[in-house]
Amino acid sequence: MIIRSHQVKERGYDFDHNGNILTIFSASNYCDGSNYGAFARWDYMADGPEMTSYTLQDMSPNEQLSFNKQVTLFEDPVYQTLMKKIVGKKSLLKKEFEKADKNQTKHLSPTIWSDIMENILQIDLPWLTLRSKFVREDAQGVLYNTTIEDYALDNTKFQKTHTGIIEDLYMWKDTLMALFNLIDSDHSGFISRDEFSDVLKLIFYGKNVNNDVNQT
Repeated sequence: MIIRSHQVKERGYDFDHNGNILTIFSASNYCDGSNYGAFARWDYMADGPEMTSYTLQDMSPNEQLSFNKQVTLFEDPVYQTLMKKIVGKKSLLKKEFEKADKNQTKHLSPTIWSDIMENILQIDLPWLTLRSKFVREDAQGVLYNTTIEDYALDNTKFQKTHTGIIEDLYMWKDTLMALFNLIDSDHSGFISRDEFSDVLKLIFYGKNVNNDVNQT
């Protein structure tokens, strides 16, 4: 199956050519509120992807989210995926924000902020329209540091002691998951000592060696 994007679909996705091509458009309300956004979840060993359509309500830049709306937004899988990408590019975003802030005001215009988000994340979304969901804003413009500060993990002590680890984990998440699935040979969701031992033997000794993993 070929999965493609960059084409608006009324319900956020569409299958073509006897189900061999899937078009996904993740931005809802792109056409003046007339289209849904969508995302796909394709579980391991599943025959095909599970599709979910969604829509987001427009808000004014200064509108405060109620607690219930905040919880709903934070639990949205699409929103979580975007935030993971933002955290994974935290250092690059911070560097570009500060570079664009020539007068060191801690503010950027909404247009400049949205351009940086698209260029660094390489995600074609209407960032200018969606900015109220990702960053705070006042009369001087976008408070660009809130893009990354508001979504930091609670354990600040860990972050200060292990600078860069969180970003690396997010950036390598897909690779780590692939390795996990490779080691988890019985697909139980857990890695047993024997499974871990077998992989280490394969890496360090080759296929036909019976060395004890404790000697590795």
